[in-house]
Amino acid sequence: MVFLGKVSGCISDSSKPVILHKLIVPASGFKDTLGFDRSVVFENTSVNSIKQLWYFGDSTTDTSKNPIHTYANDKSYLVALAVFGQGGCNDSLSQSVTVTKLTKPSGIETGIKPGSLIVKPNPFTNEISVSFYNISSPLMHIEITDVAGRMVRDMGLKQIINGKNEFIFSLDELKPGTYLLRMNDGGRQFTRKMIKE
Repeated sequence: MVFLGKVSGCISDSSKPVILHKLIVPASGFKDTLGFDRSVVFENTSVNSIKQLWYFGDSTTDTSKNPIHTYANDKSYLVALAVFGQGGCNDSLSQSVTVTKLTKPSGIETGIKPGSLIVKPNPFTNEISVSFYNISSPLMHIEITDVAGRMVRDMGLKQIINGKNEFIFSLDELKPGTYLLRMNDGGRQFTRKMIKE
């Protein structure tokens, strides 16, 4: 209860209940990893945010949580991330990202070894196992979309090793239907069709 004393020179003895809410303020943060052919993998490390807006410094924007952006030129770009929390609170961070065209060495294959991306069981009921043989990419962004391309689950960026990698994902919340598992290493995208029973 809050007691209202003098109000505009008047004295009041009335009191009214006041509900105070703790504001949870978002704090923006991100990391960037340069990939092949001027692609940059951005990892959103913000806390307490419910949505975000990226400004890549080349007149383009994105609202994805962890986007992969390909630049046209070698140079430094001022990249900004604005994050928005509940109650209208927001925060932003800008930092310079230097982009150079990294080309894969001649004769060396990068990314996922062809034919090694396996999703099982397929069809599945509750969880899937995703395994693949990585040749050189240190990070992989993994997401699940419906057949129309709408994201239904963002698994985020995963640190991967050279050699065999395996992840197990619980997908209880997905409704029965056909989905696409999409994996992007910053330069190439790999897709597998999955069916939930």
